Amino acid sequence: MITINLELILKVLLGISLTILLILLFVILIRVISIVSKINSLLEKNKEQLENSISQIPNLVKNSEKILENTNANLEKVNILVEDVTDILKASKRNIVNSSTSVSTTLENIKNLSSNVAESSKYIAHNFIGKTSESTNSGGILSTIDTILDCWDIFKTLFKKKK
Repeated sequence: MITINLELILKVLLGISLTILLILLFVILIRVISIVSKINSLLEKNKEQLENSISQIPNLVKNSEKILENTNANLEKVNILVEDVTDILKASKRNIVNSSTSVSTTLENIKNLSSNVAESSKYIAHNFIGKTSESTNSGGILSTIDTILDCWDIFKTLFKKKK
């Protein structure tokens, strides 16, 4: 019969179990080391990218300052243009008011002038009718000259009023 040595079997099983456990620990250690090395390489890449980004910050700040300065200059120009347009609009409004006042005054002057012309025509007709009815062929030349002189005086007063 075969004698079973339990102690020996337990030692062999324990040795095999320890070997398997050591192999598993070794595999797990290799996996952990590979994960850590991947993480390390990613961290290195991120560090390089971060350093590059940090080195570009001063240039970005300078560019931003230039853009802001240009924007401020452009805004000042726009403000000046808006002020100029406002001034032009105010001046245009004044000119329109002045022009309408001038047109109104001119129309009033034309009305007065046409009234004066009507009165003068009426006066000339009245004088002409009065002179022709009073004259009886005696002194016809003198009455004609007198009428012409009256007309001359009327036209002189009309032209003085126009000026």
